[in-house]
Amino acid sequence: MALTSIGDLAQSLMLRRSMASTKTEIHRLTQDSTTGVVSDPARHLSGDLGALSALRADLRRTEGFQTARASVQLHVDGQQTVLQRLNTRATELSASLVSAGDTGQSMTLMTMALNARAALSEAVSALNTQVAGRSLFSGKTTNRPALPSAEALLASLGAITGGLSSAADIEAAVDGWFSSTAGFASAYGGDDPIGRVAIARGQEADLNLTAEAPAIRDTLRGFALAALAQDAGLPGAERSALVSAAGQTLLNSSAARADLAAELAVTQNQIAEAEAQNSSATTALEIAQVDLIGVDDYDAATRLSAAQTRLETIYAITARMSALTLVNYLK
Repeated sequence: MALTSIGDLAQSLMLRRSMASTKTEIHRLTQDSTTGVVSDPARHLSGDLGALSALRADLRRTEGFQTARASVQLHVDGQQTVLQRLNTRATELSASLVSAGDTGQSMTLMTMALNARAALSEAVSALNTQVAGRSLFSGKTTNRPALPSAEALLASLGAITGGLSSAADIEAAVDGWFSSTAGFASAYGGDDPIGRVAIARGQEADLNLTAEAPAIRDTLRGFALAALAQDAGLPGAERSALVSAAGQTLLNSSAARADLAAELAVTQNQIAEAEAQNSSATTALEIAQVDLIGVDDYDAATRLSAAQTRLETIYAITARMSALTLVNYLK
């Protein structure tokens, strides 16, 4: 019977190839055990990647919903905070304005006019708030402030009320400016509302609030009316009437502000539900993905141990061959 022998060089090459392939296998099995999924899905699924591709597409889509939801949440939460500040200031000032108008005391009226001017400035600043570099009340034009400064608004109003000396005429002029396309609508620096944004599968949040909302516009109008009472040319009785009218305007707009806050609260609840839905969907998709390409921990550990033993054997054989010399062979 003929025997086939392998030369030293061939043996060395064979051992090197075995060592390299075993190291590759150990690396793959270690990675599989660490990540919990196979590193070569195509091999694991025998080339049928359709279901896996669909799952991963759904995961990416859900991640997109979650990103949009987070952005919408920042936007709506910011609007709710601003609206609360606006309502608190208007509520505090309204009763004081009506009371000051009833008393008719000159110093009190001037003080309330100054307070209203400060309130208008605070309101404009709040409505121009940006979150993550995006204006909250500018609609689609998120890179611009919603309103000009309070001083600019009062300057525009002063231009149309400067020659008026009765509270009724001033109130009518201010009302006309705030409702005119050439007045407040022209001063508004934003755009149409953002509209509906998908935040989960089958769920959209409606971002329809801007600084042009009637409740916000009427609140600003109340602040502005009282601030205009600072005009030294107004007779005392007319100043009292104007301050009272401003307070009444703020009182009358309180229900509309409450409605806005309620609408935002509904949207906030919807956002919370969308977050839960997205989280649940992500968990379900990840479980389904593991079912397809997940690693059996026991099997992976067994195969890894076998590969490590095989590598140690190859190292031992290589070491013994390296120590083999002609002198040792002839002994």
